[in-house]
Amino acid sequence: MHEEFLCETTGYGVCGGQLVGVPLGTWRAPSLPLALWWLRERATWIAERLDLTPDAAGIPAGALMPLARDAPDVPGQLRAWRDNAAEQSQAGLVLEYGQLLRFIARDVTTEFELLAESVNAIRMKRALGAGPHATDHAPRAVRRGVPTPLPPAAERPPRQDYPCRHAPSDLRSAVGCTCSDRGSARSP
Repeated sequence: MHEEFLCETTGYGVCGGQLVGVPLGTWRAPSLPLALWWLRERATWIAERLDLTPDAAGIPAGALMPLARDAPDVPGQLRAWRDNAAEQSQAGLVLEYGQLLRFIARDVTTEFELLAESVNAIRMKRALGAGPHATDHAPRAVRRGVPTPLPPAAERPPRQDYPCRHAPSDLRSAVGCTCSDRGSARSP
């Protein structure tokens, strides 16, 4: 059932007092093994770019500072996740059951997020009203938790395409979003 997977990597940090997300790659994987391979490859790619040495080409003298011994090792966290067979097996099961897979490696200033979810699961959530559009734009009675019956179809207002500024653009296109709001993917 879950044959395609939307995979995404993002780096987050604070700039000018606001949380900023920088997309580091997206891919629509045609199979579960390829989705997991791509996430492992992205984990390696990020880790290699974070593990700089002072003698690396293009690094100005004095640009790198040693970390404290107790500082979180983001490249190490990414490599540990990539190399742990049990975690990879668990990740495969999570995706196979149609759940969102999310791995975060963070230190004091930044966080790196690896995401994957079945394209079919994304579509089903949207169709059932539990997808990106349902969170902020549910009817008032539902948001307050008051169960109220729906009015007959003739009395309902016409369907609207609600803004989905909280969903990444690749996710919006994967689920067929047609709304005109193309605001930022993440709110601070």
